[in-house]
Amino acid sequence: MGAVLLNMTVFGAVLAYVLQMGSYLALRWRFPKLHRPYRSPLGIAGAVVSMAISLVVLAKLVQNGVLGPIIWMGLGIAYFAFYARKRLILAPEEEFAQHANTQNTTGSR
Repeated sequence: MGAVLLNMTVFGAVLAYVLQMGSYLALRWRFPKLHRPYRSPLGIAGAVVSMAISLVVLAKLVQNGVLGPIIWMGLGIAYFAFYARKRLILAPEEEFAQHANTQNTTGSR
């Protein structure tokens, strides 16, 4: 039982790494001139290599029979996509940023 739980945990962590690298690459390509207070020392190449390694690990985990977490995460994604996404509320920081952005774009200079 312990090995199954460990595999499920590793699967979730590695999936998070893949999604983080994908997000990093998407932001670098969509907003290349965006000011970033921290720059990755390995840049895009490091993200691509990290993503490739993580995908290999994911493939091996799936090959070794980690089907439960895949089904569980799929159900969670479906729940979010069809139900919870429409009921999100903004965090105070997001509300402030949205309010500040609307004031900057309405012509108050």
